[in-house]
This record gives sequence, C-alpha cells and structure tokens, in this order.
Amino acid sequence: MKKAVTKKGICQYLTSPFDVEVFATLKSSNLTAKDEIKESKKSNFVVVAREQTGGRGRFERKFFSPKDCGAYFSAVADVDEEKLEYITPLCAVATANAICDICGKNAQIKWVNDVLVDGKKCVGILCEAVASEVSSNIDRVVMGIGINLFEPKDGFEQSVKDRIGIVGEGVFDVGNRIIAKTLDNIYELLSNFDKQRIADEYRRLSMLIGKIVTVCKVEKEDRTAKVCDIDEKCRLVVEYQDGQIETLDSGEVRIKC
Repeated sequence: MKKAVTKKGICQYLTSPFDVEVFATLKSSNLTAKDEIKESKKSNFVVVAREQTGGRGRFERKFFSPKDCGAYFSAVADVDEEKLEYITPLCAVATANAICDICGKNAQIKWVNDVLVDGKKCVGILCEAVASEVSSNIDRVVMGIGINLFEPKDGFEQSVKDRIGIVGEGVFDVGNRIIAKTLDNIYELLSNFDKQRIADEYRRLSMLIGKIVTVCKVEKEDRTAKVCDIDEKCRLVVEYQDGQIETLDSGEVRIKC
C-alpha cells in the first residue's frame, strides 16, 4: 500500500539529527533549502516535497516529480573543501545502498550522479555549494536527491519513459523509510569521513567499469572510449580508441555497450 511521505513518518525511522520539513508541493526542494539558508543561516535540516513543479538536475535538465510518486528531498549540512570534493559520490553511495537495504534492489551508479536499477535511471542527484555571507567561503552544501518510487497514474512523460525505472512497488512505507535511510547513510559518511572508503564504495557500485561509452564534453566532439577505472577522487578513467588515457572530472558519458 502506498503511504504518503510525512514528517512523522520519516522521523519514526530516522536516527540522524536532521530537522525534517515536509511540503505538499514545491517548485524545487533545492531552491527552498537555499532560501531557508539565506533566511536563517541554519544547517542540518532537510526539505522534503511530495511533489515538485520545477525539479531539476545537472545542466538544468528537468526532473519529473509527480505527486506521491517519489522521494524528493534536499538535505543541508556543514562541509569543508575536502568533503565538498566528494559530496556527489557520497550521496550516490548513500542512496544506492539505501535502495539495496530498503527495496532489495541491486542499485548501481552511473558516473557521476545517477543511480540505476536494471539499467534504468531511478535516482537523480544535484549538489549545490553555499558560500558564507561573512567570509564568502563555502561552508554548507545542499544535497538534492530524487528517487522514483512509483509510476504515475498517466505514466511517465513520453520523452523519458523508456529510460526511467521505479524502486518502490510492493515495499512497505517505502517513501518514509528510504528518505530516512538515505539521510542516515549521508550523515554517517559525513561524520566518519573517509575519502578512500567513499571511493572504494563508489567504484564497487559503478556500472561503467569495462563498458564502452561515448564521452560528451561541452563544445567538443563526442568520442568513444572504454572505461578503465574510477580513481581515488571518484573520477572516471577512460581509454580512447587511439590509446589516449584521460581522467574525467566533468562532462557526461553515454553507454554504448
């Protein structure tokens, strides 16, 4: 039975000290979280939306967020520069492991910020740094996560329906539980921060190592490459057809085979 996400529902499973706020509808949980930072300067809180009308991901792409069909939330935490460098891989690891634990699904990470199940995207992640108004140094991060749990009544949009997967069918109270578990995983990884551990987990969960991919860079020609490894900074190591090896810290890849 599908249960609505509520503050009480999340908090009954949550063990980490995040202050939880749940809204029926938001344009974007990330935007609301950033507005709250400006107004109150607070941290260690999470904004949850049952629906987003303007959810977005990397490159300003739309993240389809229909009412009560997913877990859409943005967590805010204090970070330093060292943690910030690993924050997107950390969130990917936290979410993939939460899906495994709560939904019993084999979740895998597609570099850099997508989580897939059975080859279909189930999770989008958008992390945004926030600078202190006093020092202009980055001291907090907004970690926006969207998890597709159920198919909407009218189905997914035509443009994405073949690429989108769901993980919540048949799982008791999945929305509340998966938000709580993901937040607990994030908090634990930040509290016991270990770069090597994050990189090892990110590599273990990667679906790309050994795959042939198309490397896409802004204003550059697409190139075919083989994924060789993920390095200690969670960057993608690829070998092009001419033998050139490159370590990617930005851009996008599409799986060919």
